[in-house]
Amino acid sequence: MGSLLTKLSRLLQMKVGRGYSRPNLNNMRKFYLLYPICQTVSDKLTWSHICELITIEDPLEREFYEKECIAEN
Repeated sequence: MGSLLTKLSRLLQMKVGRGYSRPNLNNMRKFYLLYPICQTVSDKLTWSHICELITIEDPLEREFYEKECIAEN
């Protein structure tokens, strides 16, 4: 998976521009796996919030902080 993301990152950066580093692509992948219906959080939270939330392993803990972020805007 690592070399695939590295190659994809290089290709996207050449064609689209910045913002597609390997760590960012990995975060995008994690986001998709945790939130297959991305509308649930993508329109309510910033990418920075999402990157923090996807590091939380426990689903109940992640859901708690997700709700706190949304409630506190």
